[in-house]
Amino acid sequence: MMISYWGFRGRMDAIIHKILHPLHDIKWRTDADDVCDGDIICETCDYIFWCRVYDLSQEELKKRLKIEDD
Repeated sequence: MMISYWGFRGRMDAIIHKILHPLHDIKWRTDADDVCDGDIICETCDYIFWCRVYDLSQEELKKRLKIEDD
C-alpha cells in the first residue's frame, strides 16, 4: 500500500516529537483491530499522531466499519 502525504506527515511529526521530547513514550502500534491496522501515539501526551485507517480508501473503510457494526 502506498503511503499518502498525510500518512508520511503523521510519521514525520511523530519522529520530530520524539527528537524534541526524548523522554516521551511514543508507541508505533502495529497490531490490527477491525478498523485500524495500527497507529502512532505519544502515551505521555495522550496524542494520536497517525492512525493507519487514514491511508485506507473510502470503500475499504466502509467495509471495515460495516464489519464492526454487525
